[in-house]
Amino acid sequence: MSFFFPVKQATLLIPSGPSHDKTRKHLFILLTDQQGKEKFVLIVSVSSVRKVQYFDSSCVLTSKDHEFIKHDSYVVYQKSRIEPASKLHKGVEEKKFLYKGLVDKEVLERICEGLIKSKHTLPKIKRFFMESQK
Repeated sequence: MSFFFPVKQATLLIPSGPSHDKTRKHLFILLTDQQGKEKFVLIVSVSSVRKVQYFDSSCVLTSKDHEFIKHDSYVVYQKSRIEPASKLHKGVEEKKFLYKGLVDKEVLERICEGLIKSKHTLPKIKRFFMESQK
């Protein structure tokens, strides 16, 4: 039985690999607590920095920021998602998602600052985030 509760700072490994590799998981970080009567949360994914490919440098993370990160990575703000907390909870219960602890508050603050700063963050994502801060 899982005791995961979707809260700000929580991290999950969620399947998000290409169609030929359905077992690949990416690190996702919850940026908000549950919002509204429908209980939605804002999540962002983390991807490896590839030197030959453009990446959003609004927030770069290193191996010091989370145990799952092995080399320089970045937050993929353009793929930020507003998800039902129940979906995340169910994914952990069914062992489709793997809970990986909490990020430090300082790391979360850097990620949230990057969300606002990034030109790749959709306006609806910024609105949801700003509403959650009130």
